[in-house]
Formats: sequence, structure tokens, C-alpha cells
Amino acid sequence: RGSTQYTTVPDRITHVVSLAKRSIALRKKPNADKKIAILLTNFPTKNANIGNAVGLDTPASVIHILNALKEAGYTVGKIPEAGDDLMHALIAAGGYDKECLTEAQIRDAITIPLGQYDNWYKDIPAKVRSGIEAHWGSPPGEVYRFNDFLYFAGIRYGNIFIGIQPTRGFGENPVAIYHSSDLPPTHHYLAFYRWLRNDFSADAIIQCGKHGNLEWLPGKSLALSAECFPEIAILDMPVFYPFVINDP
Repeated sequence: RGSTQYTTVPDRITHVVSLAKRSIALRKKPNADKKIAILLTNFPTKNANIGNAVGLDTPASVIHILNALKEAGYTVGKIPEAGDDLMHALIAAGGYDKECLTEAQIRDAITIPLGQYDNWYKDIPAKVRSGIEAHWGSPPGEVYRFNDFLYFAGIRYGNIFIGIQPTRGFGENPVAIYHSSDLPPTHHYLAFYRWLRNDFSADAIIQCGKHGNLEWLPGKSLALSAECFPEIAILDMPVFYPFVINDP
């Protein structure tokens, strides 16, 4: 089911059932056919901070994950030899650091037409849409909007997509914004997760790093509702979360 407007008790049950069904499908689907998205943190939004994680070598961890997936029968393209090679490849493809982003990178990147996001945006509850638009304007906003499309950063290795998690927002203190529990995500942020589910058809997401920013979005931490932004963004996609545990 594509809609996220679960506002009644039966609809909440429908959402839980959808989560369960996707988890069951993940277990039963042949590994060679599964599509997995591996997301890396990036804050503040500079190329030097891609995969930032205190005490965890994120690039090396991703290489280990890719090799493990390939050994398990997943369809993985040519894996970079080392974490540094992976980082160079991501930066060469174009990240979210506008000081380094080139027209050629934007032209060759993953993009979606603005009208495609408009169609997805209609599924978001009206009360939530008003909060988004109060901060970021009418859809599709201006964040990482180029001409008539939205731009996303990442590269594909076979059925594996390695992406850079979009920024939470902009301002004088981007680190504070990253952890803000009041600031709604941008249109670009929500469009990225819709692209993962609807266009890339991700069977699961692996968030790799110290922590991402999805869990800092406005809304509850447990028993999420249709108006909680983590659920609005992630929908019913299963998430796996390797996490460094040396930071209380």
C-alpha cells in the first residue's frame, strides 16, 4: 500500500501489518533479487564528513558489509578494495557539499522530476504538510532543486545502493539543527526516502554510522503515529542499524 495516511485504529493496524509483510518478504525473497540501501551519515554537510562516526571506521565497515552480502548471494557489483576508494567514488559522483558539487555531477546523478514528488507529497497528512511548508515553502521547495528535478547523492553497486543521508536543514548552527526535535525535514529529505522505496524499490535499509538523523525528526520515539516524521520518511521499510556502542 502506497499511502501513509493511517489515521484510524484499523489504519494503524494496516501499517503494522505492512511492516510485518515486508519483513516476511525480505526473509523469503532470494538474496540475488533483494535490493539494499546502505546510508551514510553526513553532518555538517561537507564531503570531509561523509560517514562520520566517532570510534567507528564507517568506510571499512561498508566494505565488509558489501563483501558479506556478496558471499551471501546478493547481486553486488565490483566492490572497492578499501574504504578510502569507496569515499573517493562517492565524492567523485557528487555529495551534498555545494562548494564542491559540479554541473557534470548534477547532470549524471540520481534525480526525480518535481511532479513525481508532488504526487508522493499528497499522501502526507495535511496537518504535517502545513508544518513542512511553514519552514520550507510549498513542495518541492528549493533544497537541492536544480531546474525541474531534485538531486540525490549516491552510487549503485549492482542491487546495492550506497547513499549519503540528506541534511536536516540549514542555518547558522547546522549541528544544532541536526539534533532539533522541532524542525521538520525538507521536501528533499522526504523525497529521498520515497525514492528509495518507490523507485529504487529497496527491500531494506542499512544505516551505517554513529547515528543518522532520522531518529531526531519531530515525533515520538516509540509507538509512532501517522504524524511522526520518522514514520512518514521511512514508511514500512525494514531498517538495520550497525551502531558503535562506545558512546553512552
